[in-house]
Amino acid sequence: MSYVKNSTGGKILAVTQAIIDRALSNSVSSGGTWNPIIPNVGTAGQYFGLTVSPIRSDSKILFQGFVMAQCSDAGQVMMILRKDGSDITEALGTNVSSRRPCHSGGITSAGAGCIALPINYLMPLSSATPFEFHIELAHESGSTRTMYINRSASDSDNNKFGRYVSIFTATEFLS
Repeated sequence: MSYVKNSTGGKILAVTQAIIDRALSNSVSSGGTWNPIIPNVGTAGQYFGLTVSPIRSDSKILFQGFVMAQCSDAGQVMMILRKDGSDITEALGTNVSSRRPCHSGGITSAGAGCIALPINYLMPLSSATPFEFHIELAHESGSTRTMYINRSASDSDNNKFGRYVSIFTATEFLS
């Protein structure tokens, strides 16, 4: 467990933001996970998140935002924060035993709705090497389910249904 006490703030070095409006879906097995890829972007295989190019190796990055997700009849949707394809263990739950370590989650049961899974994590850096900050999703169902990002399962073309965005913001600063 870590705490920031008596922080006096610092100088902002850079702010990077990704607003992802693409609707995605994927079939995820019971106990499985989904590492979504942003379709139709310049970089082939870019994870669902953002690329961060730190200015200094002794800075910190505050990640904020949310991912709009849905998985009908699965109950809980769980989100894991990742860096370059690996879990950021400091941003996930601990003492999990057989449970899945997650950053945030929520219940989705209605086919026409989405939930916002929040992102809030302060990462100290040890290198100025660019990296990808992204997510992984899972559900609690004992069966294979289709998971959705930025859209609902009931996605008919009328104004009763929404299309959404997911937002990732990285603020690099010196403390």
